[in-house]
Amino acid sequence: MSLSQDVLDRIIERLRAAEPKLQAVVLCGSHARGEGAPFSDIDIMALTDGPPKRQERAWFEIGMEGQMLHVSVGAESLEDFEEAETETASWALGFPVEDTMRLAWATAKGRAVLGDDPSERLPAGTPELEDFVEFYMKVRRAEATDDRLLLRWAARNLAEYAAGLLRPFNPDVNVRTPIEALRVALSFEEAPEHFRHDAEICMGLSPTLEPQIAQAAKRLVAETLSFLRERLGAEDFANDDIRAALRDGTLEAYVSSPHPAAL
Repeated sequence: MSLSQDVLDRIIERLRAAEPKLQAVVLCGSHARGEGAPFSDIDIMALTDGPPKRQERAWFEIGMEGQMLHVSVGAESLEDFEEAETETASWALGFPVEDTMRLAWATAKGRAVLGDDPSERLPAGTPELEDFVEFYMKVRRAEATDDRLLLRWAARNLAEYAAGLLRPFNPDVNVRTPIEALRVALSFEEAPEHFRHDAEICMGLSPTLEPQIAQAAKRLVAETLSFLRERLGAEDFANDDIRAALRDGTLEAYVSSPHPAAL
């Protein structure tokens, strides 16, 4: 369902009154992608000539069907928006992100700076083998100390780092939303045998008790390290020291060694 032009016009009018130096109104999120549902939030970037009067605003509009719609506005200068360095999206599981935006209104200056399409492509994340191993050791510590909260939090992060490590061995895909990133990661063709099953458990997507989470984490780490060792040289997924530790078996010895908390 597309966003009503009447609602969008009201938002633009309110922002023009609130920000006299407004240069552009950019529609973001699901409505910019043409995927907005009747109750979807309306995400807006307001770009101004110089610092905005307020960096954040929020209010409610009435939609075509009489429903209340949450309007969320972020504001910054046109110059800052244009010069901002693109960073990897933290929710993207290592995938590059296609950040779709739509120019809803602009002055001549705003259009000259932004062009007709202000959308951005955020880069893929760097695979982090060392962090992957560190989160597994947190899982082991949590298991040894019966820390249920730490166990679930660390296991979730472990699975997310696993997805980032496996991404380079699969087709390059641009994602747009967290759920899209998750679906792509869980459908990897090049992955350890039990990756999807163990990742779903570690991420909390399957109703599972803590002992099963710990077991899934253990197998996820063992199979992922084996998968990566067999492909050393195919991708840069670690610094030289960690790659050497993977090559000679030191990493696998480390993750399987007795944990101090269990002694």
